[in-house]
Amino acid sequence: MLTNYVNGEVIRQVINVKTGAVERTDVAHGVGSQAFVTSRETNAAVQLILDHPQLGRSLRAMYRQASGHVLTQASQICAQAGIYFPDSATGTPLEAVTAVCQSQRCVQLFLPYDDTRFIDASNLVVDLSAGQLLWMDQGLEVHVGDTGLNSPATLTGGRSKKM
Repeated sequence: MLTNYVNGEVIRQVINVKTGAVERTDVAHGVGSQAFVTSRETNAAVQLILDHPQLGRSLRAMYRQASGHVLTQASQICAQAGIYFPDSATGTPLEAVTAVCQSQRCVQLFLPYDDTRFIDASNLVVDLSAGQLLWMDQGLEVHVGDTGLNSPATLTGGRSKKM
């Protein structure tokens, strides 16, 4: 599966492994047909946060406090990302902010410190198609509580659009 960020298409090709020939190509549009978020896309989403003047500064400070190390690149964080489904924001302040996600590749991030602490980025959606952040003004917050992870994970392992 490939994502064409320019026109919002998800392209799936069936290839005959014996001959190498493309047997079928399917093209779909919309959030329901999107493939899982890749690690490359996850790093790109984190990098957009790091590039933001306010959120990047906050994330770097939280990382340094948690790990004792300086955060210089997105791949230092063991972030996880999932496809953002804009229907989940119906009736909330994020609804208007994330309307573009009906047709664009948008993700939300989960940024764990360890098995009990994480950075709450629930008010932040990353539009990978446009290379921008869609966020409310609350910023990032650290939360302590069960993250649901089976084993400890650590943090060490563009443009913005504020609506």
